[in-house]
Amino acid sequence: MSDINVIITAVDKGMDIMDGYEREVEDLRARVAFDIQSVISAVQSEKAYVDQKIDDISYSSCDEDDNDSVQDADKLGRQREQLDGLLYQSTVRGNELEAEWVMLCGQSVSLAEDSKRVMADYIRKLNRINYSGGSSGFSGGGGHGPEYYVVIVDSKKYPQTAEHIRTAQSIGFPEFVTLGRADAAVRRKASLADVKTSPIYDRDEWPMAVFEEGGQGANVVYVDGHDNRGTGSSISWQMRNFPDGSRVRVRVI
Repeated sequence: MSDINVIITAVDKGMDIMDGYEREVEDLRARVAFDIQSVISAVQSEKAYVDQKIDDISYSSCDEDDNDSVQDADKLGRQREQLDGLLYQSTVRGNELEAEWVMLCGQSVSLAEDSKRVMADYIRKLNRINYSGGSSGFSGGGGHGPEYYVVIVDSKKYPQTAEHIRTAQSIGFPEFVTLGRADAAVRRKASLADVKTSPIYDRDEWPMAVFEEGGQGANVVYVDGHDNRGTGSSISWQMRNFPDGSRVRVRVI
């Protein structure tokens, strides 16, 4: 592996760390929100129990003068007043705390996303280097190729295709693929054979036909033509110097 690809791999793994951080933040946000709402629900349940006890005493003592029942009702009434105050405070303050926590978690995730975009831009710049040889580039003749290459798909530039790739990868289609330009046309025909053309949209497949994992069984959806072709052009440009047979990670940001 060349020095450049060591850097690319390290940056890519740094992006994995940011992905993990975002998942941890989301899990923590959900747990804190659940705990806050659980406290509010517990107070509501206790208040409902006291209300029911007061109703039961009122019903049972309506035809008789029972000092014990009166005392019990007074005691429960004071409990209800306390619970009313506690419920108000827990609901108002709990919702405020949850809103503040959601905001802080959102800021943390935004910082992680910004970090990944900086990393992705760095990878794109490194991919501009020609892997045709030299002291820093990858040499296809007798040298050792990189562990894998990294290609970036920007969801801000190509939202529809990026979302398709992200969704397909999340349901089991590969994130790591093998570059194989020679049979791309054959694979594209196979992947699109059962999907009708549209006068409005392009048919977008993942994995793309340029990868050996593409072809029959690829996930195909309709997307805006400009979006689809822009993504294809971006990916092709980033891979322009990758040799066939290369292992490529296609990462959506």
